[in-house]
Amino acid sequence: MSGQAPGTAAACASRAIWSAGATTSTGTSTPTGGRYLAVSAGTRHSCAIRERGVSCWGGRTPPLVVALPAAQPPTQPEEPTVAPPPTVDPQTPDPEPTDPPDPPTPTPTTYTAVSAGGRHTCALRSTGTIACWGANSFGQSSAPTGSFSAVSAGNWHTCALRNSGAIHCWGLSTSDRTAAPSGTFTAVGTGSEHGCGLLSSGAINCWGNNSDGQAADQTGSYTAVAAGSNHNCALSSAGAISCWGLSSSGSTTPPTGAFTAIEIGGSHSCALSAAARSPVGG
Repeated sequence: MSGQAPGTAAACASRAIWSAGATTSTGTSTPTGGRYLAVSAGTRHSCAIRERGVSCWGGRTPPLVVALPAAQPPTQPEEPTVAPPPTVDPQTPDPEPTDPPDPPTPTPTTYTAVSAGGRHTCALRSTGTIACWGANSFGQSSAPTGSFSAVSAGNWHTCALRNSGAIHCWGLSTSDRTAAPSGTFTAVGTGSEHGCGLLSSGAINCWGNNSDGQAADQTGSYTAVAAGSNHNCALSSAGAISCWGLSSSGSTTPPTGAFTAIEIGGSHSCALSAAARSPVGG
């Protein structure tokens, strides 16, 4: 997932910031022109928030564009019914979903955040409720009711931050990836089979698959956390970046310096330099 300044056109490219395995640009997919407020890149698709709605592109036949028309003053759409995910043997590897990756058009309304996952997307409405669409093989698109302040879509599961500071996760539950700990959090990030939350104290709690150390808790004072497939990175209160988990391709070797924001793709990461106010090149 990556962010972009309001009022600019959105674009996606496979450019890494630190990760030796993905340092070349191999193509760019660009949505329709217009004004965008935020953008998020998933495994096979990307989505961006417009002033009224969300546009998505990518999938099996890029560029797939899901453009939303202008809407009347927003009304709260009917909440989806939360269906329990099917029972899955914990020893069974994550199966391929049967749903097509091309998402249907969400209801036109005002959104404040969007998160593109493996083959599904979730967005936070201005009302604090969550709308999800796309693949739903394990209930990852069946958003719960209630009021939230953040949402993060993983491969086959999703986690969101309630206004109370509690984390709620849903979708495929193997490897305890939906078993978020209790506590008061200010941010949440989801990876392939794990998740991490930033506590109000500044420490980080993680849960789920810890085969590569990606679900190890972190002490210290942090202001942001982001989760990738099998590694995580966090931004300290001093602006330094620390990463942990699977270290292949340099994914846990961030550059030095002071930064203001951090985001992670599957096995690469990007950070916004405090000095240049632009992404740091690797």
